[in-house]
Amino acid sequence: MTDTAMTDMPNEPDQRTAPRSWDSVTTSLAVTAADLDADLVRRTLGIAPGADSHESAVIHAGPGWWSCTFDSGFSDRPDRQIAAMVSLVTPVLDGLRSLTERGYSAQIAIAGVVLSRTRLTLPPESTAQLASLGLPVSVTTLNEDNEPAPDPLDWLD
Repeated sequence: MTDTAMTDMPNEPDQRTAPRSWDSVTTSLAVTAADLDADLVRRTLGIAPGADSHESAVIHAGPGWWSCTFDSGFSDRPDRQIAAMVSLVTPVLDGLRSLTERGYSAQIAIAGVVLSRTRLTLPPESTAQLASLGLPVSVTTLNEDNEPAPDPLDWLD
């Protein structure tokens, strides 16, 4: 096969014309409740900063919410973030069910900065992994100031 033939393979995207991906993609386990007790979430799930396989995850909490996030510090690739999240969440699904029975909500939240003509593409394996958790999945578009985009379709401009 000639060099020309190898570069014209139909399954290889042309990096010059391929749409860019979202920037600053994050994949989070988000737990929310009006009267959320962050210590209860941490104890129930056993997820703490720097613990074993969770060392790459970033834990945050505030009034009414708790999150465990894989961000670009872990990987720029959403499929790798999702695989890591599924590995983290699968063993604690019973704990999440316990929290939801107490009135807490849990979801996987994917967010990223959406610039003009960018897109987020997930391979079928990633969507299957997310589905295996049985949790809601939200996708949030952010603008360059890391705020939710006022027009969710502005990336089409």
